[in-house]
Amino acid sequence: MTSRRLSAPAGLRLDRSRAISFSFNGRGYSGFAGDTLASALLANAVQLIGRSFKLHRPRGIYSCGIEEPTGLVDIVVGAMRTPNVRATVLEILGQDFVGALAAKGLTRWPVIRHICKNAAPPVLALMGLQFGYLLGGSILVETVFNWPGSGNLLNLAIFRRDIPVLQATILVLATFFVVLNLVVDIAQAAIDPRIRYSR
Repeated sequence: MTSRRLSAPAGLRLDRSRAISFSFNGRGYSGFAGDTLASALLANAVQLIGRSFKLHRPRGIYSCGIEEPTGLVDIVVGAMRTPNVRATVLEILGQDFVGALAAKGLTRWPVIRHICKNAAPPVLALMGLQFGYLLGGSILVETVFNWPGSGNLLNLAIFRRDIPVLQATILVLATFFVVLNLVVDIAQAAIDPRIRYSR
């Protein structure tokens, strides 16, 4: 299959005088300064970007599945969560009890279970706080993809100036957010016995 770039007028962000090489999935490709990753891959005739986890179906820039809007919402949130998880796990790996568990002769999986149990509370706290970002992003995603839901209802209430529906939707979303953070706090105390709330 051949591929070609669409001609663009001069003065846009794409600078064809500066060629840039990059690698994707271990292969080298070329693009121009100002390219997005998607446009550079499409210009190099790369259509398969990845595969789905469960059924291993091909995923590309052209494909649109039911999970892509959720991916749009989670791009920013996941980028904030990943370094925190890594830093927490690396900090726990450097603690003395991990070496003691290995010295006792435990295999890898019980040690990983102890590491996950100790790394879970800060990650849970971060995920509970970031759920508010997901609620805010759902308004945009449900409006763009025309999905029925609380975000779409909130958007319609704003444009129709329907104050009672607007207040009720905000109250339900805020209550859901507060209850979720309460569940996260209880789960933290259940997972890590060192976290106990004194009376």
